[in-house]
Amino acid sequence: MSKRKYLITSLMILAAVCGYILNKNGSAPTEVVEKNAPNRIKTKTHKKRYSLKLSPTPQEKEYSLTILENNNKEKDELTELHGEHLLTFKSREEMEAFLRKSAKYGIKVRARINVLNSLKVYFPSKESASDFRSSFPEVDLIGDNPAVQIPEPLLQTQAAGLRASPLDFLGVKDNSGWGKGVTVAVIDTGIMDHNSLKGKITHIDLINDDSEISAAHGTSVASLIAGDSKLIKGISPEVNLLDIRALNNEGQGDVFTIAQAIVTATDSGAQVINLSLGSFSDSAVLKNAVQYAQNSGVVLVAAVGNDGQGQVSFPARYPGVIGVGAVDANENYLGFSNRGEQVDVMAPGMEVFAAGTDNSATLFTGTSASSPIVAATLAYQISQNPDMSTDEIINQLYNGANEAGEPGDDPLYGTGILNIGRMEENSNANTSDAAAAGFFLKELPETDQVELSFSGENRGNSSIGKVELVLSYPGFNQSYSFENVQESQSFFESIVLDKNSPVIKNGQEILLQVKYNDDNNSKNDSKGVRIQFK
Repeated sequence: MSKRKYLITSLMILAAVCGYILNKNGSAPTEVVEKNAPNRIKTKTHKKRYSLKLSPTPQEKEYSLTILENNNKEKDELTELHGEHLLTFKSREEMEAFLRKSAKYGIKVRARINVLNSLKVYFPSKESASDFRSSFPEVDLIGDNPAVQIPEPLLQTQAAGLRASPLDFLGVKDNSGWGKGVTVAVIDTGIMDHNSLKGKITHIDLINDDSEISAAHGTSVASLIAGDSKLIKGISPEVNLLDIRALNNEGQGDVFTIAQAIVTATDSGAQVINLSLGSFSDSAVLKNAVQYAQNSGVVLVAAVGNDGQGQVSFPARYPGVIGVGAVDANENYLGFSNRGEQVDVMAPGMEVFAAGTDNSATLFTGTSASSPIVAATLAYQISQNPDMSTDEIINQLYNGANEAGEPGDDPLYGTGILNIGRMEENSNANTSDAAAAGFFLKELPETDQVELSFSGENRGNSSIGKVELVLSYPGFNQSYSFENVQESQSFFESIVLDKNSPVIKNGQEILLQVKYNDDNNSKNDSKGVRIQFK
């Protein structure tokens, strides 16, 4: 019998339901739609598809002068300057002109990023922004230096912890040699010595506060990329790690330092950068740093954040940055994982085995754990496919993600859940795999009903001529037919349920099955669920 996966989810977030279908008057479900109806088959759109041909360059890009608060609501343009601020110039010459006369006005320059034409400055006394503009017309942008921190996950109940290495979850059988020759930068709290990290590590400290690294966060992140011990197994153990310490031992930092770290990683030869950190404040300096890295061919991967919000944190929100959310061991969306159209892909983020302090192991939870799993997967892909373009590498990652949640790209799961085994399998010729993908539940306004969508996916590398979805529960069995489903496309149906129907009230088991004659993988042909409202 095919393995079933059971999901219990709340109505507010997700979608895992299969139920006895009754509309308000208790009649049977709606009729089956036409075969191969265009709106019942979806192709992944990859809204944030990466491109190396980014233009204009950071120096030419124009940004709004609007400053964003931590809650991401606009506030008035700066009228008074005091304390620390970030300045951006349109050219190196204009920045140098400012530097020549800034000391005369008592402005202290604390740091600079030459390639971004950006400065971090300090105003010891209050200064009128308009007067400053008159004195320094060469300054293009003035902004705050927002705080950045590692995302702390909210309390998550009724979630299944992985409590293992992520390799089995991702379908990896043997990762020997993965990542060889690829440099992955970890911008974080720093990487401590740990017996699971045996490869080459280069350390760069941008904090420079003479403190000893005591935060395990950066070490945990690094171990999910390159860990290689009996208990702690990263995805790509042969990568070269570039450890850039840009957050202090409390996991706190600022936008300018993160921008410095991105530029440093790029100039030091990183091919992939992991950012398990974030802020809800936008910044021209950070955005320019991201674009600088992308123009150099670097792939940036970032955690979407653990605030349970309907907005993704920066830098994951920027175009081209791969925003990573978190699922549990049963592939359920984790409620703390931020949502939005900038969510690109999901990976395990609940109690994943990772490196802790003093050579210990820890259970790592949050999108901070999910992000390095994706970054390490990209390193594996690059090492295995040196002739593939960055676009091709990232599209392979997205196309190999398992459909979940609402059919097609969606704000919870993005393109789906990372599946390395599927990517490996599809590198072979003629793989046929039709899978039961998932469920999505939403309330119908001003009614006592809900709409349940259920979907399958073509996870092989060839088209499917004809496939069926079969939905069943006590007293009901219905088949839905689809034709000409292409690689990575999802196919779906939806039904209307009364909230007082027995399948919901009694929590009855519902089963979704896929039937396809030429299927090479029967392990993912069924999925069982129960509905629970809270």
